[in-house]
Amino acid sequence: MGTHRSAISLLTLNSTGERIGENKLVVRFMKGVSKLRPPKPKYQNTWDPAPVLSYLCTLEPLASISLELLTLKLIMLIALATGQRQQTLHAIDIRNIEHVSNGIQIKIDKVLKTSKPGSMQPCIFLPRFETQTELCVVRTLEEYLLRTQGFRDETKQQLFLSYTKKHDPITTQTMSKWVKRVIKSSGINSDIFSAHSTRHASTSAAARAGVSTDQIFTTAGWTPSSTTFAKFYNRPITHRAQFAESVLLLNNLNS
Repeated sequence: MGTHRSAISLLTLNSTGERIGENKLVVRFMKGVSKLRPPKPKYQNTWDPAPVLSYLCTLEPLASISLELLTLKLIMLIALATGQRQQTLHAIDIRNIEHVSNGIQIKIDKVLKTSKPGSMQPCIFLPRFETQTELCVVRTLEEYLLRTQGFRDETKQQLFLSYTKKHDPITTQTMSKWVKRVIKSSGINSDIFSAHSTRHASTSAAARAGVSTDQIFTTAGWTPSSTTFAKFYNRPITHRAQFAESVLLLNNLNS
């Protein structure tokens, strides 16, 4: 309903020049609706990343698996390691990938759902794992870049390309289909859980592992004052690598 109010408000003014959506009666009405019908989380519970990680561990050795499986593995590892939205992962440009001392840093320079004047753009950090190398996002990303190097030109700077013949940049819809495919292959009910559920699964797993709320917010792209995680994502870090380690390593070791 808020979307409808915003659309009408954008296009119409009342007799005094006031936008309809800013009228006191409309504002009071919307507050009443919110109290009567508060927003509800999509999921009452979420899935454990352990089965997915176990499945991803079988996609080895990286140099021998198909480009298709390598692509699916990389997408899911980045999704779980960062807790970021599909839109953010889709916006990764290989020209913004930078190797740093203990991993990879990726700056996002495209306009996103959360982009606002004066707000900082996401900066993704992927740590390098010296143990559990089959779950190392950096190692998988490096293999993917090497494997797709021959397909790229100035029109193909987006990280994720199609694994079929033309190797064009994929859409967010295609990315979501691929994520759901990994979820299904891992034995999780993909009829219930969407591709966006990786955000629920990873942030909830990080919280269970003891990662601080501040670090979860920073890594997953929520503002410090956001109540979204508590309301919709947290279901029954002292350094930048802790989020990814808590999701990818600890859960897999405890499975």
